[in-house]
Amino acid sequence: MLGSPSKARACSTQSHRIGSLAAGKQADLVMIRASDLNMQPVHDAVNSVGDVSDGTLANIDSVMVAGQWKKRHGQLLGVDLAPLTCRSCRPLAKK
Repeated sequence: MLGSPSKARACSTQSHRIGSLAAGKQADLVMIRASDLNMQPVHDAVNSVGDVSDGTLANIDSVMVAGQWKKRHGQLLGVDLAPLTCRSCRPLAKK
């Protein structure tokens, strides 16, 4: 298990708020699409999550930070990427 009550106690004085999934606790979750071709074959789903070295950022389906979804079904939430994308492309367009 990547997160556990004992790890929370070792890393923080706030182990009453972190370290397990329970009502009232904070949670950071990353949901990985194990069905993607580059993640196959999955023989042992539980142990495969601990070693996602064959995965990429594209395999991340959803992310929750402190109980709030930041990415859901592959889409970032609450971020307008258009201005950032245009700004990063401007130097290339001038050439």
